[in-house]
Amino acid sequence: MAHRLVEIVSEQRTHRVALEALISAYVSVAVCHPCCARSAAATARQVADLIENTTTPMTAGATHIH
Repeated sequence: MAHRLVEIVSEQRTHRVALEALISAYVSVAVCHPCCARSAAATARQVADLIENTTTPMTAGATHIH
């Protein structure tokens, strides 16, 4: 599933829109299934921390190129 999602994101015009769609889908599943909502929120926080800790910060004034 993850490999197919990466392919879908790669086919989009911009990866930002695709990432936002994936996050929206994640939220929708978590909200529709309250039994998993807390776990989903905890996972989302862990993923956010992982992303922040493993990416190189952009310097001030840098342009984001797709």
